[in-house]
Amino acid sequence: MIKLILAVFVCTVLTLALAGCDREPLPKDHPANSRPVLPANISIPDGNKNADSESESTEETDSGDLSVLMTPLEEYGLTVENIEWSNMMMYLLNRHSSVKTVKCEDGIKYVEGYIKCNDNTASIFTTIYPDGTMESNGFFDRFIWALEDGRVVARTYIEYLDDEYYTATDSEYVLSYYFMDAEAEVISADNNEYTLYVHNFFNDYIITLDRNTLDIKRVEYDAGEDNPVVVEYIYDELVEGGELFDTWNGEKKHVTVVSDMYYDDSTISITKTFEIASDWELLPDSWEEISLYGNEEYTAPYEYPGFAQDYMVYVTNAKG
Repeated sequence: MIKLILAVFVCTVLTLALAGCDREPLPKDHPANSRPVLPANISIPDGNKNADSESESTEETDSGDLSVLMTPLEEYGLTVENIEWSNMMMYLLNRHSSVKTVKCEDGIKYVEGYIKCNDNTASIFTTIYPDGTMESNGFFDRFIWALEDGRVVARTYIEYLDDEYYTATDSEYVLSYYFMDAEAEVISADNNEYTLYVHNFFNDYIITLDRNTLDIKRVEYDAGEDNPVVVEYIYDELVEGGELFDTWNGEKKHVTVVSDMYYDDSTISITKTFEIASDWELLPDSWEEISLYGNEEYTAPYEYPGFAQDYMVYVTNAKG
């Protein structure tokens, strides 16, 4: 079940990532090509478009609903594309030491964070319970990792052992996807923030941007519902669970994975050595049922040797 959930998550993120690559022009009837109309029951943030502008104006629609007369982005020197690019993770982590969101429900704190580690982006999803216990997991480089029994266990799929460029997920588009193939207009602006109405293929959003950096600060969607979803984005703060990556700055250990996979008409044997943090455990994983061993004869079950110890792990799908 854990593999299935992770697989769905990875596929979803990759789908979003691919949506930003080599785009073809949208069909005329694509939802993103329609002009957004602000729902009548959305509250409009205070603020003037600029110091010289008149106050926000409203008009009555034919149906009697109140909608806001919004301003094209171009009047503020903005485009959807420059906002999208500005909120790609690679640029955000060039400007900030961290990116995270925090939500609290029923005394439980949920943190989604991103930091830079060894020139890679670490994705950290942490749940903190009222008694202080913490669950953390996420993605880093080619690893799917989780905090288990007080240490980080990182899993890598043997199907990709010989793929030098494989990564477990792509976090580049975690924020910028709001603006992929989207239409947007300005609801209001002041000296510090823009408030936009954004319409893309997935949903309609009210998004607040930092006026100087174009960083996303707040996203609201399902605005017409009784309990709209509000996501706050926080920068340059410590990410809960980020301390699990501190040891990547120190001396590393070496873990060698020896994979022998047997199929009807072939055998695939791959050996790969990884350099990882001294207190992390690395385990091979697979979409198939496999067994792990501690010796090349496949007679001794695998056991974690402990902190800062180099080791080898043998994996096979052979039975008996």
